[in-house]
Order: sequence, then C-alpha cells, then structure tokens
Amino acid sequence: MDSFTVNLVGVRGVGRSSLAQQLSVNFIDDNFGIPEACLLTIVVVDTLPCLLYLYVLAEDYFDNDRPGMSIHLKEFHRKSIEKGNGFLLVYSVTSRATFERLEYFHQRIVHTKGNIPRIIFVGNKSDRNFSREVSKVGGEQLAAQFGSSFIETSAKTAQNVDAAFADLVRDFRAQKRDEERNVVDRKAERKKRCIIL
Repeated sequence: MDSFTVNLVGVRGVGRSSLAQQLSVNFIDDNFGIPEACLLTIVVVDTLPCLLYLYVLAEDYFDNDRPGMSIHLKEFHRKSIEKGNGFLLVYSVTSRATFERLEYFHQRIVHTKGNIPRIIFVGNKSDRNFSREVSKVGGEQLAAQFGSSFIETSAKTAQNVDAAFADLVRDFRAQKRDEERNVVDRKAERKKRCIIL
C-alpha cells in the first residue's frame, strides 16, 4: 500500500482540522508513536488503498523566530515540512486575511524544502457564499500564479474534500511511477555503456 505525508497549512479557524477529520471514516485510532499533531488515515483512490499521514500545521509553525518558541517545536515544524509529499494551503472564502497569508506560507514551504512540492490551494467554507470575501476566480488566479491546482471545499458539508485528497494521491502516484521509470532507464543506459572484453 502506498503511503504519503500531507501537510494542511493555514491560519487558525480556516478548517484545516475539519478537512482532515472528514477523512475520519477510515481513521486509524492507534497513533503508533506518531506525534499528536498527526492523523493517520486510509483513503481509497481509483480502487487502490493509500495510507495518509495528515499533519495540521498552523501559522505558529511558520514563525520560527517567534520569542519563546521551543526548539522541539521548531524541529517538529521543519521535519513536518521536509517530509511532506504535498501540501494543502487552506484559507476561508469568508476571510480575505486568511487568503492573503497563502503566499507567505508558500514561500516558507519552498524555502524549507528547497524545491517546489505538490501544492493545492484550498478555499474552504464554500457553503457560506452569503459571507464570501474571496471569489473562486481569485483563488484560481493565485493557484495559477504558483503553478498549483485549486479547489473549493466545505468541511461542513464534505463537498470536494475527498476530491482534494484524491488529486494529491493521484499526483503522488504519478510522480512515484516517473521516478521508478527513471531508475529503470538509468540502469538500462548503464548496461548499454558496459563493454565486456
């Protein structure tokens, strides 16, 4: 079974934990020594099961220079990002301020990882159209600016929650197949260059 690590990033109150808990139908209760900030769940994507480690990271984790932040917390933050196969950058469509923080989070993730990982921008609380402050087009444009995907979800109604995680899993699997293919190609290339005398 495939296993991947997904970090859900955003300011407090945007619904990161609620999105993760929507997958709780298959939630594994025993944490097997995993830090408490991690949820372990199994999802089925395209008829294949996948184990997901879901880390719910708040804004605090990105402010490493904050006075009083413990060394343990800084290290947990760094390792969570480094190990992350992908990221859901979550904001509330009802709060422009949460949307405006996404660029900062994106920069910190890229800086910490040293590359650009798979990122999906997620506009949560789409069920609250009556108090919307961020248009769907605005979310799509920001995601496109960073070469990322975009989806609107509602953790309350579960709208598109499975789709957001399924998209990441499909991308992870495609990347894994590409990496395996590259290894096979490199081995075949080395064999071509081998000369037996």
